Parts: sequence; C-alpha cells; structure tokens
Amino acid sequence: MSGFGLVLLSSVSLASGGLRMPSPPPPLCPLQAGVCAGSRYGQLPDGTIALKCTPSDYGPNYEEHESRCDGMDNDCDGKTDQWWTPLTVLESPHGNWPLTYTTIPGGFVIATVNAAGIPFLRYRDLQGLQIRPDVTFNDWNAGFVRSFSLARTANGILLVIASRYVAATYWSPLDSDGLPLHALQAIPLPFPAGFVRSGASSDGSRVLHLLTGDGAVDYPTQILGLTQDAAGNVIAGPAVVMNKAHDGQDRFIALRPVGTAPDRFVMAALEDTNHSPAPAYLRALPLSDSLQPTGPERTIQTFSDLGATLLPPSPTGEVPMFYQDREIVTSTDSTVFVRLVPDVLAPVPDTSQVWLQATAWQISTTVAASDQGPRLAWAALQYTSETNTYHWGVRASGASGQRNLDPASGELLSPGTPVNQPFAVGISHARPDAWTVLVSYTPMAGPSELDAVTWCAP
Repeated sequence: MSGFGLVLLSSVSLASGGLRMPSPPPPLCPLQAGVCAGSRYGQLPDGTIALKCTPSDYGPNYEEHESRCDGMDNDCDGKTDQWWTPLTVLESPHGNWPLTYTTIPGGFVIATVNAAGIPFLRYRDLQGLQIRPDVTFNDWNAGFVRSFSLARTANGILLVIASRYVAATYWSPLDSDGLPLHALQAIPLPFPAGFVRSGASSDGSRVLHLLTGDGAVDYPTQILGLTQDAAGNVIAGPAVVMNKAHDGQDRFIALRPVGTAPDRFVMAALEDTNHSPAPAYLRALPLSDSLQPTGPERTIQTFSDLGATLLPPSPTGEVPMFYQDREIVTSTDSTVFVRLVPDVLAPVPDTSQVWLQATAWQISTTVAASDQGPRLAWAALQYTSETNTYHWGVRASGASGQRNLDPASGELLSPGTPVNQPFAVGISHARPDAWTVLVSYTPMAGPSELDAVTWCAP
C-alpha cells in the first residue's frame, strides 16, 4: 500500500492542506513561424515564467538574423532562406548617390561620399556589421563626386572616381580586401566627365573605363575610353570611342562594358532623342584594349529609355543586350529578338517566358552572371493612392528556361512607409549558395540607406 500511495502523491502537490493540480504549460512565444513553431516561454527555477523568450527557447535552429541556406525559416519571419539586412546609412548630401560596391572576402566594399561630399570606402559583411574602419580620401579637392566604379582585376580592384566639373578622373588600386595601395592619382581628360562605367577583361589583366559628361551640366555628345592594366598603368586613352549619332539635347551615357577576351571588350551606350514619339537607341561596339573597333556596331531602336545593360558573354562569345522593360537577346547568327513585358504586377510562373513584370515605375535593374545563366535583380516603386511602397525581386534564366527565384514581391519597408525612388545597385554571388542584391533608397524623411537582400540559390 505504501508504494501505491507514493505514486498518487507524485501526480499532485500538497498546498494548504489540500491538493493542487499541475500548472498549465507556459504561453507560446511571440515568434511562431518557421523553426519557432510551438516554442514557449521558459520557466525559471522558482517556477515563475520568464519575461521574454530567448534564442534557447526557440531551439537550436533559430537565428536572430538568418544566414543559413538550410531549407528552414531560421529567423521565423515567414520567409525560408531569404533575408534582408540594412548595410549602412548613406551620408551623401545629394541623396542615395553616388554609390557603387564590389564583393571582398566576407562581404562588400562600398564606395560613396560622406556628408561633406568627400569620397570614402566602407566595409560591411552580409549582416551589415563593420569588417574594418572606413577609409576616407581626405585629400580630395576635385569638388562634386558624380560617380564611382570598382572593377575587379587579376591584382585586386581598381577604384575610379569621376568629378562632375573637373576635367580629370581619379583612380587608386585596391588590394583584394578593398584597401587602397596608394593615394588617388589624376588622369587628365579633354572635358569633365562625371559618369564612369568600368569592366575588366576576361582574365582581369585589363580594365576599360568609359566616361561621359553629366547631362545635368551639359549635353554630352562623346564617350571617352581609357584602358589600364591590372596595376593601373595606362594602356590607351583617354580618347573618344563613340560619338552621338542622333540629334537632340538628350541623354547619351555609357553602360558598363564587358570583357570578352584578355584584350577585347564590348562597350555600349544608351542614346535618347527628342523626337515625337521619341525612340531610344542601345548601341554596342567591340573594342580592343588599344581602343580600336574590332567589329561593326550593333544598334537596337526602342521606345523605352528606362535602362539597359550588356549581359555577360555566352559560351559562343556573343554579348546579348538587355533592356529594362524588354528582354533583348541575340542568337548565334546575330538575329535580334525583342520580347515585350506586360505592365502587370503578378508572380511569374516557372514556365513563363517573361522575366519581369511590374506596375507604375520600373526604377532600375542589374544583371549578374552565374554558371546557371544570368540573374536579373530589380527594384520598383509601386504607387497607390495612400502611399508609395518599395518592392524588390529577382528573376533567373538558366539553360532549361526561365524561372522566378522569388514567386512573390517582398517589401523591405512596412506597407504604408513613404519612400522616394529605390535603386537596385547590383547583384552579386557573394557566397556560393546565395545571391545578394544591394538596393538603396531614400525615405521621405530621414537619411538614405543601403540594404542587402539575400536569397539562397545556386
């Protein structure tokens, strides 16, 4: 009988001469999506409930800031294997530009300007944490910085800074970690060229820089070319490599060139006209490292002037051209195909032959290469009667056809948060199992910001 009595007493407790039934389980934690499903507040040694849930309450797969590509929603935000991180506040007195970046071991080096308009380099990892202190070019005396370029070379990185008003461009070699190897050096130009776009040759031994005037100051009619080797020694230029072909005081701007061989490039320019209706022209020209044409110019006329880029070369060496609201590809026989994109915001099914769909403003796009085909990143501002909301997305194209990496648009800002135009700064394979898109934006109130949006995908 004594044994039976012990069993009874183990299932209840004595209190004030009576019996007390077991307490209910602790309440559920605030986060319940993903790996946090079913998690509960912890119970302290004195039997009371903890005031907040801790990472240990959420379990071993929980991460406050998701960073794993493991098929799980580790930060419990309802999104599996994708996350966004604020990288840095942008201090430029002119909004969220000038700005560019490239990848370095462990994260990014970001070229931008501080509140005084002085150029500097900032170093951030994929979680937005500082890798090393900023490097500021305190001896800068060329006034308004209009743009930067960072081109990866066989030796490291070449940094170029373009001034809006000064007839010179400024450069410095960076090591593979993005640290300057010497002070900025000036290369005289025949005229001020505030926009610079740079691309390395196929082996990184040379870099082609394309420089154009700033349309806010004048109406450029010429594009300058300049080639350097990986150490920064000038090979050729600066020299005019393309003249405006159509009349009208409109945009004539160089795009980022691509390298097709150790000493060969394809340059491109986007040219507007002021005719009505006003066509725009995407012009591409192959160049040697001595800035001499190596083939005929290719031109595509369109009525869109929102943006364009050159896709990385195909295995056949062809360099396709891409327009922001139209997909432009070239076959091996150089036949041009243009595919219109509907003005509808909707998920793109895997079988679709459309890369990009959006309403309202299609702000910017950027393209990167992968062994499974190019990736297209985009940022768009969707207008409603109440507010503007900020959307981002990624499309991918592989050998087996096109697919949508992210079936639905995401929102970096909460719905109803007013913002100015966002810009997709770039897309990079910052880690082998994920893609990261850098997007900058300016809130209606407050400083500009640079964010990183990461998707797990090969």
